[in-house]
Amino acid sequence: MNRMIIFLVIALATGTAHASGHPFFPNTNVPDYTAKLVVRDTLDGKDNWRVVQHHNGWTHVEETQGDETHIW
Repeated sequence: MNRMIIFLVIALATGTAHASGHPFFPNTNVPDYTAKLVVRDTLDGKDNWRVVQHHNGWTHVEETQGDETHIW
């Protein structure tokens, strides 16, 4: 019985220590951001621009490849 109590105390202590660091919790306070990055194709050595915008739970990705622009 003592082993069971010790196990439960350790399990609860370690479980709650990592719960606050969980990477995703649904929350209404989602920050808006814009990220601009360069995507390098290692096969042909060309660089493409990618812009990722996040607003109100939605994500918009725009990438230029040469003269074309792709939007997701």
